[in-house]
Amino acid sequence: MLRRAALLLIVAASSWMALLLVTREGPWSGRVLMSFTPSHGLHVSDLPVVGVWAAVVAACGFLWFSDGSSSRR
Repeated sequence: MLRRAALLLIVAASSWMALLLVTREGPWSGRVLMSFTPSHGLHVSDLPVVGVWAAVVAACGFLWFSDGSSSRR
């Protein structure tokens, strides 16, 4: 129970941080890869943020569905 609560907290925190990083604007953002609105879109500089977020969510998903037992003896 505590393990799953911790995983949910990790996913929520990393999602919030990724959202904050992706929504920033500036000349350093690079070219727009995909536009969502006339003034917002996915920039080249957003790719590492999205990649790290996806890795965190995938790792948490793996831990969520693993049985939690160790194979060490």
